[in-house]
Amino acid sequence: MSLPLISVIIPVYRAEAYLSRCLESLCAQTYPEWEAICIDDGSPDKAFEIMSDYAARDSRIRVLRQENRGVSAARNAGLEQVRGEYFCMLDADDEFEPGYLAELAEPVLKEEADCVVSGFTYIQTGKRRRQSAGPARVLSPCIPAAMATLPKGVSGHLYRTDILRTCGARFPLGVKYGEDTAFHYMMFPFCSRAAVVESCGYLYYCNNDSLSQSKAAGREPSPELAGAVEALSSYYASKSPNAQLRSFLVYFSLHALRRILSTAPLDVHADCSARIRRAMCSMGITEADLTPFRSREAAILSSVLRGGCGHTLGFYLRRFMRMIRGK
Repeated sequence: MSLPLISVIIPVYRAEAYLSRCLESLCAQTYPEWEAICIDDGSPDKAFEIMSDYAARDSRIRVLRQENRGVSAARNAGLEQVRGEYFCMLDADDEFEPGYLAELAEPVLKEEADCVVSGFTYIQTGKRRRQSAGPARVLSPCIPAAMATLPKGVSGHLYRTDILRTCGARFPLGVKYGEDTAFHYMMFPFCSRAAVVESCGYLYYCNNDSLSQSKAAGREPSPELAGAVEALSSYYASKSPNAQLRSFLVYFSLHALRRILSTAPLDVHADCSARIRRAMCSMGITEADLTPFRSREAAILSSVLRGGCGHTLGFYLRRFMRMIRGK
C-alpha cells in the first residue's frame, strides 16, 4: 500500500513569532507524503512573508490569503483546498515532533482507520506535560460513549478526507470557543473505524495570548459552548436525525454543561442552559435518551430538560464550601 498524502491545515493570525518554528517542524517530518495549507487570515504582521518564503523553498507548502474572518473561516478555507487522502490541523504556534505524522499514518496503513486520535505534549514556561489519549486501540463502531473518552477538539486528530466530503462538516462560524470540538462531533459519527495511538507528538504551546488560555473581558469563554451545541444540533438536523446522532448531541451537551457550570459566572448559567435545552429538544431528545449516563450526569441533563440550569445538590454544596473558604 502506498503512503497516503496527509494535508496539514494551518490557520495563521498574528503568528510571526512562532510560524518559522511551526513550519520547520513540518519540514523535519520523517513521513514524506504531506502537504501544508497555510491560510493567512488577514494577519497584520509578517506572517504572510514568512510562509511565502517557506513555500518558495518547499513545494509541499501552499499559501492562501483572506481578509480576517476568524480561525473557523480560515480552517474551512483550508478544508476546501485539501488534496490529501487524510487531513489534520496544526495551529501556527504549535509544532509536530519529527515522527508524529508517521505515527498517525501507521494505523491508517494497518487498520484502514477513518480517524486517528493522539495525545499531546503541553508546553508552558519551558515545562512539558504529556497527556496521552490512552493505550493503542481500534474503536469500531465509533459510538458516542467511546468518543467521549477521547481528547476534545481537533488538534491531534487525523481524518479521512472522503468522510469530510460525504458528511460536509465545517467549523461553525461565529462560535469562538468549542468550535473545534463541535467539528470533531460532526466527523466522528460518520467514521467506521477510529484508532487511538499512544503518541504525544503534537506539541501544544500554552501561550498566554491564545483564546483557550485567556479570559475574554475578565470572564471565562466557556459560555460560547452553548453556541457550539446549537451549531452541532443544526448540523445533525440536516442529516436525518436518528438515535445515534441524538446520543452524540447529548454527550456533547453534557460536556458543554459541565464546563459552563464549573467555570462560567453564575449569572449566565440560566441563559446557557436554556439554549442547550432548546438545541436538545429540537432534536427530539427526551429523558429516555439519558439512560446510558451515570446518575450524576443524568441529573444535570434531566434538570436542563425540565427547565432548570443543571444545578445539582453537589453544585450547591461546592458553592457553599467556597463561600466558607472565602473564595
